[in-house]
Amino acid sequence: MRRIVCILTAAAALMLPLLVQAQDAESPAFLEGLAFPDSLIWSVEEQALYFIEYGADRIARTDGETTDTVIALASGTGPSGMVRDVEGNFWVAVYNAPALIQFSPTGEELTRIDTYEGTAFRGLNDIAIDAEGGLYFTDSGNFGEDWSQGQLKGAVYYYSPDGELTRVDHQLRYPNGIEVSPDGRTLYVNEHLQNQVLAYTIHDDGTFSDETVFFRPDQRCTSMVATDCAALGPDGAAMGSDGTLYVAHYAGSKVYALSPVGAVITTYVLPEGTMPTNVAVSEQDNLLFITQGDNGNIYRLSLNDQ
Repeated sequence: MRRIVCILTAAAALMLPLLVQAQDAESPAFLEGLAFPDSLIWSVEEQALYFIEYGADRIARTDGETTDTVIALASGTGPSGMVRDVEGNFWVAVYNAPALIQFSPTGEELTRIDTYEGTAFRGLNDIAIDAEGGLYFTDSGNFGEDWSQGQLKGAVYYYSPDGELTRVDHQLRYPNGIEVSPDGRTLYVNEHLQNQVLAYTIHDDGTFSDETVFFRPDQRCTSMVATDCAALGPDGAAMGSDGTLYVAHYAGSKVYALSPVGAVITTYVLPEGTMPTNVAVSEQDNLLFITQGDNGNIYRLSLNDQ
């Protein structure tokens, strides 16, 4: 396990958000060489990490020593985001064969939703669950017109506990990571190709206000590849119990920890690579897990080891 150090001076720390960076170590990764890892769930009870391996079409579980497949999807399906409900079922946002799918803990398919008002989804990306079991998810679009050309066709949906599907917003440029605040009043959406995080007010009657820009990451691309820099933007996200929003900055080599008013609390810098794709937080275990797209690794950092 590597040690985390603060790289700001004491004087600067009084004025600037904390910047945390992992020191070089013999093996800085928690897991290595995966086929584009993405969405993560840390189980405090099991002391185990569930993660999506997009390129291997599976959900896997690891305790750091042994890694096993929990759910194997059809080849080429492309799972991207996941959450678990109170019954332990997995809800999976599928990208290549766009659908929202519910699986039992043993992998049995229970529910499949692949259209909105008769129109097929374009490419589901990430998902969040609220306290009532409702699901928010992003439909980013495909790798062609939407990812490469940045079409304004991305959408956000809400699937209520009673099975009603509502479109929250559309005409977004590749909406990606999504989270809901602990009090259920604010929805956060990473509009990846606009390099900004949006916030929506959730009203008691189930309606949503027009979006506002909650946070804009910096414009500094850390990749040496021009096509990577064109895709600079907020990817996956995680929510802390105190309302801290963690945002993975793709092609920016970092994860932001943001306060409920959008101020940067801490910036976690990856020990290697430039493309963090997603993040999970465990305050009880003082851990932050980050998936990395360009080398297929998962990193485990301390939340506050300075």
